Amino acid sequence: MPLMPSAVVVQGLVVHLSMDQDGCRLLQSALESGDGAERAAMTMEFYGHVCDALESPHAHHVLQRIVELMPPSSVSFILRELQSKWSPAFVARHRFGCRVLERVIEHFPACPQAGAELAYFLEGILQDAAPHCYHSFATFVMQHILEYGSAEQQRAIVNSLCVDLWRAALDMHAVGALDKALSFQPLEDQVALASAILDSEGLLTRMALTRKGLPVARRLLRVIDGANLEQARRQLSGDAAKLARSKGGKALLSAAKLGDHAIQDGSTDKSSVSNKPRQHLMLDSVIVEAPAPDQAHMLSFSDKNSSFFAGVKDIEAFVPMVTAPVMQPMMHPYMMSGWALCQGEGGSFMMPGQQQMVQATACDGTKAEPWWSSTVAEVNSLWCSAAPEEPPTQGMMVD
Repeated sequence: MPLMPSAVVVQGLVVHLSMDQDGCRLLQSALESGDGAERAAMTMEFYGHVCDALESPHAHHVLQRIVELMPPSSVSFILRELQSKWSPAFVARHRFGCRVLERVIEHFPACPQAGAELAYFLEGILQDAAPHCYHSFATFVMQHILEYGSAEQQRAIVNSLCVDLWRAALDMHAVGALDKALSFQPLEDQVALASAILDSEGLLTRMALTRKGLPVARRLLRVIDGANLEQARRQLSGDAAKLARSKGGKALLSAAKLGDHAIQDGSTDKSSVSNKPRQHLMLDSVIVEAPAPDQAHMLSFSDKNSSFFAGVKDIEAFVPMVTAPVMQPMMHPYMMSGWALCQGEGGSFMMPGQQQMVQATACDGTKAEPWWSSTVAEVNSLWCSAAPEEPPTQGMMVD
């Protein structure tokens, strides 16, 4: 490519390259870097192959780039070839054809020579405007007409949607057309559409609670004022608590100048929950917010009859399972001063729990060796008997 003109590299191979993933990128680069004559030469090779290129997942990108870079009068043959094979509705609903139509709507209206071909497609699409707005691909063509079309074309689309405004406002595809209408129509038409939405009681809040409808509700607030704005505030305040759960909903309430008092008024009656502690659900447990206890006070508290240590007496001894014929110490002996074995009411020794370790008195290492330094077998005998047995002699095997 750096050694010769782009048009020479792709000459005679434009259609073939456009059908390939890497080839279509090469063609787009050649169109961008070439001059007018080179672009015209590459465009001429698509004569008679437009419909084939439109069905390719790669070649339609080249067609879009041609529409963007070439004068409309030079590429009107694209519309003529599409018209000879397919209807306007089919092209608008085609997954790749809708993209080419979008580029045509963006760049063709200013050219009188291309007006006839474009008018044919626009008239065919607007004859049945509402179904196209609900279609996943054709809706983008309708949104482009609302953005670049005439006022008459805009009104034709909006009037078709107002026949069933509830369905249009709550549909994930048609609501995008309402957004474009509230953005690019003449101001009086925008106010008329906003008033129609507000007259449908509850529609504004239902629309605001959906992901695609929330931006439309925010745009509606920028259009209205006076009595319409007060009506919108009244409708939004009814579901302010639900809207406040999302970041976008909070922004909508802020745009409507509805503060925290509206959220509280729309929530549950505060008198029924004023005396109850706040609770949060974490996994399967409900944790009640309460101030953290004083750790120093807990450690110094030694009343065994208090509620804090009331459950210590009911702790059952843990019996470890010894499966190996010979057990060596699990770890090097650690002298743990301040921790000792606790004895229950029946005289049996129990496994020290956390609370027991906290309240146990210091153990003198000369009188009794801490249980922590014993072998597994010795600990087993301590936990399972009423009193600890004499420690085995050094080198004694465990059965």
